Amino acid sequence: IVRENTYHSLVGAVINRGLDLAIVSHSSIRSLTVPLQFIPLYEDRLICVSPKEYVPRNRNFITPEELDKLELILPLGGNESDVEQYLAAQNIQGICRSSAITNSSLVSMVRSGFGHAVDASLSLYSAGKLDDLNVYPIVPSGSRTLGIITQDPKFLAPAVNDMIICIQEFVNHYTGYKLKSVQ
Repeated sequence: IVRENTYHSLVGAVINRGLDLAIVSHSSIRSLTVPLQFIPLYEDRLICVSPKEYVPRNRNFITPEELDKLELILPLGGNESDVEQYLAAQNIQGICRSSAITNSSLVSMVRSGFGHAVDASLSLYSAGKLDDLNVYPIVPSGSRTLGIITQDPKFLAPAVNDMIICIQEFVNHYTGYKLKSVQ
């Protein structure tokens, strides 16, 4: 079974043994008291998707100072903790009047003039073509670490271990690099 859900729901399902594994951001398990194995897969950079007419000072990237002056559309459903941590670390108070659970909603809100979306690149690019919008890296950069969570590896079925290896090989092939362990 493959499920898409919020990080909170996926983590809960792994803890309650409703799922053998899930792919989530490391930040979604950082404060847990229940021990879960986290196998890092991919470092996903935060980006800003803006209306076509918006161009930052540098033209190639956007800074925290610029983000602080924009109306921001922020994600819900899991990615918000990574984005919120970055905004807090950069002391960005910003104007946040909108939020959305789905990636396509974030992008649609930018297209409709509600503001600028800040989220992880895989999330925003999964919403479809962004040719009619501007996409900027944020400098200094922020990111999320995506990885596989499971219960204690000693108790995993062989098929689950095989699936983990298959996922790792796919990500390594697709991205060209392998992440080291995250604590």
